[in-house]
Amino acid sequence: MRDYELSYRTFRNYLTHFQNIPDLADDLGDPLVMEDIREGVKYLRLKLSMIDGSKTSEQRALAFLSGILLEFLEGTTFYESLQQLGHIHSSDGMRILGVKYLDRKIYSKLLHPKIYAGKSEILKKSISVVLNQRKIDVKYKSRTSKSLEMIKQFKPYTVLHYRSGLYLVGECTRQEMGKIIYLAIERIDELKVLKESFHYPGNYSPQKLVSDSFGIMKGGKSFHVELLFKKNVAEQIKERLWHKTQKIVQLKNKEIKLTFTVSSLDEVINWVLSYGDNVKVLQPVELKNLALKRAQEFLFHNS
Repeated sequence: MRDYELSYRTFRNYLTHFQNIPDLADDLGDPLVMEDIREGVKYLRLKLSMIDGSKTSEQRALAFLSGILLEFLEGTTFYESLQQLGHIHSSDGMRILGVKYLDRKIYSKLLHPKIYAGKSEILKKSISVVLNQRKIDVKYKSRTSKSLEMIKQFKPYTVLHYRSGLYLVGECTRQEMGKIIYLAIERIDELKVLKESFHYPGNYSPQKLVSDSFGIMKGGKSFHVELLFKKNVAEQIKERLWHKTQKIVQLKNKEIKLTFTVSSLDEVINWVLSYGDNVKVLQPVELKNLALKRAQEFLFHNS
């Protein structure tokens, strides 16, 4: 206590005095004045709720949760920005905020997040061109191509977040004019910002774009899907909204029938197969055939 020329006993007396003042307590009755230590020096400080009365503990927790849901951005400048905004905190930062064990009280397990380390500049440009409506040229490595392909005069409309991954959604103006495509940001090798801007289409909506998809993949048909789930997974199926058109029918034997309508089966098939023998495909025949084909291929490669 050299800075204040106080003995530790006097310091503790001050702390006790402040902590016993009713007006210096938060909404839970806990004291707003607390003891802290930095580099071996003890001092008194106020909790964040006293410094920033506009934020309740629930609001700070919500901000923290929003930050950890974007932790897949670690290694980029955007992750650093989240830390500066107070959405992601180090253990020392949480101590300063006066929220003890927040990183343990609120936790998120990201499911197979994509890796964006080394993609800071691409990510920064992607957001900038969407906000400023600038056309771009992109060198892109698709899943099916062995080499980079050049996408010219691309109009980026949306940065889309889906399953801990980011996609640049927009319209091709050279190749396949008028077609909306998705570019996975981690597969963009080079992004050149052009001087030419574009008019943002009033009839474009990302919500409408994915509304008839099971995930984000859009097809050109309409498939009415009917699935029969065994009783041991019935509750799990009922607890989630799988698609906005879904209907669930409870059967007498405690099995359930789930129906919905989508424009593509590409994402449906992987989800269906994840339930193994707990699900039976009733409709459509295309989904039945896909399931049989995948099962046969699995047996062939693992026999």
